Amino acid sequence: MLIKKIVNCICTDVEEYEIYEYGVKTSLELICSTITSLIISALIGQLIEGIFVICIFMTIRSCAGGLHFHSFLVCYLVSNINILLCLIYGLSDQQLNSLGAFFYIMIIAIIIVIFAPVESELNPLDITQAKAINRKIKRYIAVLMILTIIFFLNGNEQYIKLIIATLSIIVLSMFIEIVMKNVCKVGR
Repeated sequence: MLIKKIVNCICTDVEEYEIYEYGVKTSLELICSTITSLIISALIGQLIEGIFVICIFMTIRSCAGGLHFHSFLVCYLVSNINILLCLIYGLSDQQLNSLGAFFYIMIIAIIIVIFAPVESELNPLDITQAKAINRKIKRYIAVLMILTIIFFLNGNEQYIKLIIATLSIIVLSMFIEIVMKNVCKVGR
């Protein structure tokens, strides 16, 4: 009901109504999920870290693609659980092998660049779009690798763990979507 009211206020072209409706719906879902993630982060005393994870997750995941759910509620729950898991891992007492952690991040980043963007039935792409998104993801990964080096040089293990957890979840999402897409092709 709220979405329809908003769309009716901003959309003047009947032919573009569905596009506006999708945009408004997606924006409201994103805002709702982000606010919830920020609240969760604040409740566990990790607001800055939560913002960091959300920024990595949203920028890279939006370009990398991966598993998409048909239900907002499922997407909302899974996204917020993922953010919480990243923050919990960041708080863990696990000691990192610096060289191993750095190489793990590099390997995960390379995997993302190689496989991104992963298409889903909810997000089909043509070749031009895929190339543009891949260029964008390379820039995001480059910035993240610079941050990773800075965190390593400063000995900031918590942020390194946050990067490891966030990128791992993104790669897992990408591979789940790839497997599901291929299983669906075989089943047809």
